[in-house]
Amino acid sequence: MTADALDYSCHALKIDLSSNKKSQLLDGYFNLNTLRDEMRTPKTLKTSRAQPGVLSNMTKQMLDSRVKHAGLEGMLEHILSTNKIQKYKPDPAAYEFGTRAFQKRKVQFAFVASAGWDAFGTTAFGYPTFWINWDNMAKEELGITPEETSPGIEQVINFIQK
Repeated sequence: MTADALDYSCHALKIDLSSNKKSQLLDGYFNLNTLRDEMRTPKTLKTSRAQPGVLSNMTKQMLDSRVKHAGLEGMLEHILSTNKIQKYKPDPAAYEFGTRAFQKRKVQFAFVASAGWDAFGTTAFGYPTFWINWDNMAKEELGITPEETSPGIEQVINFIQK
């Protein structure tokens, strides 16, 4: 899916991308930088009653690489790739995948999203949602709003613990 999106973007922008450059860009997903605060949050949660995990549209290989690169190995209860079920967020089946993996009801989750579409998808699904709106983007106009929104990760721990 990532390769298809890159192909589409290059075509739409009339960019001729060599196969070597395309491979370099796609390989970049395996080494994405993690913010310092983003790394601290799962470690803090691991010492509480929370069961931190990841639910992503990335492949399992991408997720495992990202977790290792961030130094978060052993910190997450589940690392879930929606690729396993061939349903992708914001499809409700992708969010349901999380409830099955954790064997919890929707209301027992505290979902933290960094993409607006994901924050609104999780809210529509019924997860209590915190949207980290890094770039102060406009809210989606879908008639629903995540429980909390912040431009940074500072309030996430309080949201999850309540």
